[in-house]
Amino acid sequence: MIKAINGVPDTTLITGNFSVLSGAAGQQITLDIERNGTPQRVTLTAADYALTPVSASATLTAGTAKVGYIVLKDFIVQAEPELTSRLNAIKAAGATDRVIDLRYNGGGRISTANHFASEVVGPRGVFTTLQYNSKQQASNRSFTLTASTAAGVFNRIVVLTGPRSCSASELLINGLRPYAQQVSTIGSTSCGKPYGFNPVESCSNTFSIVNFKAVNSLGQGDYEAGITPTCAVADDFSGALGDPTEKLTAAALGYLQTGNCPATAAAPSADRARALAARLQRAGAEPGERRGMTAD
Repeated sequence: MIKAINGVPDTTLITGNFSVLSGAAGQQITLDIERNGTPQRVTLTAADYALTPVSASATLTAGTAKVGYIVLKDFIVQAEPELTSRLNAIKAAGATDRVIDLRYNGGGRISTANHFASEVVGPRGVFTTLQYNSKQQASNRSFTLTASTAAGVFNRIVVLTGPRSCSASELLINGLRPYAQQVSTIGSTSCGKPYGFNPVESCSNTFSIVNFKAVNSLGQGDYEAGITPTCAVADDFSGALGDPTEKLTAAALGYLQTGNCPATAAAPSADRARALAARLQRAGAEPGERRGMTAD
């Protein structure tokens, strides 16, 4: 647990808009942390690292069924070969259900979301259609699901969500629903953004102005208030991603085994959820976070 950064206590970091790092390589920050009840002070040095948008995957069990788990942090091109490799391994292990962890994924490229969906259900039809206003109807376009070696017969799909599940993350859920037998969500209500943009360069600047709405093959895309979870479970940030005992992962496995939401599960209250969403909006994107949905 982080208790302070550069001497600023965690209470200030949580409630305020406090910036601790500019992102310049070589810059250092000091963390006061608590690990297993023991306080420590560590110094971190900023550096350039290779992106790891697919940070974990595993083949887990729910009763007698095998379940493939995979987490995606960003919908970016670098994720696509890793998604294919890991999903092929999950299929080869005999998984019949899938848990897709998007709780910290703010969005990204629609083409990568289409790639991910194709890896799950194969060449089934239109994944999403981008709808522009009445003056730009010629710009309307669809993304179609393609063939994939990783696609298979997956009975049920559970997506782990939270307030940071946004844009392309919600697009993946919405786009899969017409084709999968069952697509459920566990966690908290997503951010609510069925809209995206085409980045435009001008005078050495890039403008990302919202200009389209994305709908699935059934014309559905009205989740401006967010996608409400099938099972409301509050994330407690304990356990490693992909660990079957981690709270949301355990809830997903339990749901797949019994068909019931955890009896003790509870999401944040409506007031707390609204306060969290407002704070996230004020704070803006975290370093390295890609919020939004781009038509590429």
